[in-house]
Amino acid sequence: MKDVIGIDIGNEYAYVSFYKDGMDKPQTISPFAGSEKYAIPVEIARDASKREWVFGSRLMDQNVRDRLMIKKNLLDNAFEYVDNPDLAEEHCRILGAFFGYLFNLAKKNGVEKNDASVVLTTDKLDKKRAGILKKALYECDIKDADIYMVNHKESFFFFLANQTYDRWLHDVVLFEYNAGAMIEYYFTKNNSTKPPLVSITTGRVDEFTGFMDDAQKDIAFEAYLNKAFDRKNISTVYLVGDGFNGDWLNNSLGVLCKNRKVFSGKNLFTSGACYYPFSEEKRDMIYVGDSMMQCDFSMDIRVGKSKGEVNLINAGDNLYRSFCSCDILLDDEPSINIKSKKFMSSDAHINVLELSGMERRPAKATRVNLRIEPTDNNTVNVTIKDLGMGEIYPSSSKTWNFSVGE
Repeated sequence: MKDVIGIDIGNEYAYVSFYKDGMDKPQTISPFAGSEKYAIPVEIARDASKREWVFGSRLMDQNVRDRLMIKKNLLDNAFEYVDNPDLAEEHCRILGAFFGYLFNLAKKNGVEKNDASVVLTTDKLDKKRAGILKKALYECDIKDADIYMVNHKESFFFFLANQTYDRWLHDVVLFEYNAGAMIEYYFTKNNSTKPPLVSITTGRVDEFTGFMDDAQKDIAFEAYLNKAFDRKNISTVYLVGDGFNGDWLNNSLGVLCKNRKVFSGKNLFTSGACYYPFSEEKRDMIYVGDSMMQCDFSMDIRVGKSKGEVNLINAGDNLYRSFCSCDILLDDEPSINIKSKKFMSSDAHINVLELSGMERRPAKATRVNLRIEPTDNNTVNVTIKDLGMGEIYPSSSKTWNFSVGE
């Protein structure tokens, strides 16, 4: 089993955990020796006199903070310039330097980044944001094959999938409370399917906006729980985030603990991220999240006299890791048929990709390269390049691009 480093990266705080062979569960790292404070401020400064980056506990020194210019909002700054390559590259370098600090914390705990799988999780993720995060990881010499990315809903699922059955016997609720905003994650499963199909919905708890004192928070949370949990069969509740610090959970705690288990912690998302590379081993339930392909893409082929079907991209594959490249020989017609099928559907759609302008050649005399990469979890971009057939039928160098999906 390969070591895993799980990183939950936000705009204000980051968390990092690791998972090694022989460990019962992932372990979360504190940036402060001997402390149980796991939130790592996402900020960095450049000390020009020493030609080095400064972060972590060194930035806790007010004298250092007064002397250096602190860079914050590293994630938002990188995402803001996603369509501006020059500015994006600069912010990727800065974000990459911060990732380097997180990897150094892992190294101090016996996990080398170059010998580990790296799983990033964040609240919002799409192809462009994933591309920015990958570029930042490249600054740390992390290889594509070792990078995984999931969002918070998926991390929540992988965390639950590795807990005992009684934790997710019925519905499960996660409350994330940071920076004055509370988000609810609601996990439920359809037991009529085998294995059960999971759904996770999210929503903002509107009762929590702006500054509230402890008494106001307790009253607001109690009122919300009484309304939201009414007639619900909930096995477990998880509370994560700095907003739950302190002793303000009084009356609301009584509602939370009524006939259900309640857990509080700050490392749930990183723990779920650490479990992700082994998700194929967990078949007790199925969840097709936003970072997973929701369509199968395949192609009928013939090898000699035998016919078969080859899978190109599978439903459930990670959107940010899925990729297919292969060479095929064309029959008489200058076209390629790719089948697409929605997850849990038995009906496949045949997409005919016409290679207009392709030179007429005998059957099996044209070799093309097929390159398939997802654009979202229902659609792929297909690039087909004419490779010809040696000196007899040289390549025309023509390329065709298609968008295929449901």
